Amino acid sequence: MSQKPAAIHYIIDHDAVHQHCFSVKLIIDRPAAGGQLLTLPAWIPGSYMIRDFAKHILTLTAEDQHGHTITAVKIDKQSWQISPCDGPLTINYRVYAFDYSVRGSYLDQHFAFFNGTSVFLAVDGQTEQPVNLKIKGSSHPACQNWRVATSMPASSHTQRYEFGEYHADNYNQLIDHPVLLADFDLIQFKVAEVDFDMVFVGAQQLNKERIKRDVSQICEHHFNLFGNDLPIQHYVFISLVSDNGFGGLEHRASTALMCGRNDLPSLGSDSKITDGYRTFLSLCSHEFFHTWLVKRIRPQEHIDVDLSREAYTRQLWIYEGFTSFYDDMALPRSGVIEQSSYLELLGQLLTRIYRNGGRLQQSVTESSFDAWTRFYQQDENANNAIVSYYAKGALIAICLDLLIRQQTGQQQSLDHVLQSLWQQHGKTGTGTEQDVIQRITASMGIDCQDFLQLALNTTEELPIDALLAKQGLKVCYQTRSTMLDKGGKKNTANIKYQFGATTVSDNNQLKITTVSNGTPASQAGLAKGDTLVALNGWQINSDNLQALLDQQQGEEVELIAFRRGKLMQLNLPVKPAPQDSIYLEIVDQNRVNQWLDR
Repeated sequence: MSQKPAAIHYIIDHDAVHQHCFSVKLIIDRPAAGGQLLTLPAWIPGSYMIRDFAKHILTLTAEDQHGHTITAVKIDKQSWQISPCDGPLTINYRVYAFDYSVRGSYLDQHFAFFNGTSVFLAVDGQTEQPVNLKIKGSSHPACQNWRVATSMPASSHTQRYEFGEYHADNYNQLIDHPVLLADFDLIQFKVAEVDFDMVFVGAQQLNKERIKRDVSQICEHHFNLFGNDLPIQHYVFISLVSDNGFGGLEHRASTALMCGRNDLPSLGSDSKITDGYRTFLSLCSHEFFHTWLVKRIRPQEHIDVDLSREAYTRQLWIYEGFTSFYDDMALPRSGVIEQSSYLELLGQLLTRIYRNGGRLQQSVTESSFDAWTRFYQQDENANNAIVSYYAKGALIAICLDLLIRQQTGQQQSLDHVLQSLWQQHGKTGTGTEQDVIQRITASMGIDCQDFLQLALNTTEELPIDALLAKQGLKVCYQTRSTMLDKGGKKNTANIKYQFGATTVSDNNQLKITTVSNGTPASQAGLAKGDTLVALNGWQINSDNLQALLDQQQGEEVELIAFRRGKLMQLNLPVKPAPQDSIYLEIVDQNRVNQWLDR
């Protein structure tokens, strides 16, 4: 298929390595007759928070085809009005790039990375025009071995991984292909006639064959679920590897990931899947699943979305919650982890939700709607006030899956709901309405309307224990083994008394980060930022708080702390530790196999 000639041209270079600046040239063949308006998105799809990327544009100038300066006036935080001119219009601007995340842009002597939303100005009235992007190589000595990793199609005279010209059909496609420039590690494989690249920057001695085997099996699972008719030929996993990073952001034919260096298997490592590697595989699974659910199956509110302002929806519990269920479920189904490992993950999910007091304050649809101001801007009270549409959405997905299976004799499942979503919405480009799950399950003859009303619009507890019991699993509750206990495993030792706050060590001083309502820490009057000093006269450090607490007797103990330099003497109630660490036991292996094997 021949591509249309581009009317909009971008040229980006990264010579200013130590200044962390990209230089961008934008050439508009036919600028608007009355003057051209340029804008930069305020947020990036998949990350629901206003980020105001335009604040990183340092300079911007305009000139006509003769090199004469044209007036460019900034008219709001993210828009520039350019005076009228005849013929092609050239815009030159510089973008500061030091956001080490999957959402923005970054440049130093080790690598360069950018999302189009943070570097490419949109040409008002011409966002449907074909776009050409030239990615220039750098003369900087540190960049001599760099290559290009992106899912954006290369022009006919540019080879994959080369600096040169790339193209997009329109502006929305341009900003949906992140780009990595680096001397990266590369893993390649093919699944369902799609070429996959996994690129890593910052990794050491990767066990590439193991990663290739495991991730390809996960990708194959997703293809088998949705069908092998995904309209892409090339998919790229871009991984930014650091000491302890974590995160991901989905795109139409790629994803940008952050992971910890020690989470990845190295050459010579044994076959055991570490917790960190399991987390990385789940992250790959999650973001690739979004290729269907988010990038092509979308809420009605996110069709033709305006990136200059918030786009509210109450459906994120579907898009992130269902994905958070399948990201882990795909691991045992594809044979990457054992059943016991998945049940540990499920126990950890239940533990997180059970410990979250916000689940009793906010519904999951409210959480979805308030993502812009509450979920993505959490403060020290978040655990008491909000519920995660990721975690509770995953729990709703599990309940729905079990309800469907148990009502149909294991003949249907949530898989069939996802397949209907793909056929009715993903392949047609039709946005989903708020009642889409109710409509699809009703068409399947599934009686779950009362459950969905409870799950979506109330803060009542979900019937997960009873549903799992019918599937051969017992939900077990115990006290924590330590303050760091995440749940998922049966404990051999348990703490005695509850504290009720999370802490961080700062020069061996223990500082409060969050306080849960109704706990001893809350009743004593502790707050974020307080520095703990002593418990009943014994000095507190980063290692001994729980041990000191478990040694106490009586109804309360004296706690000494500092708040903003002022000494406080507080009374800390002594209360038994709650049973808020959850794990699962198999009661009927056959019924568990029916659930986890397909």
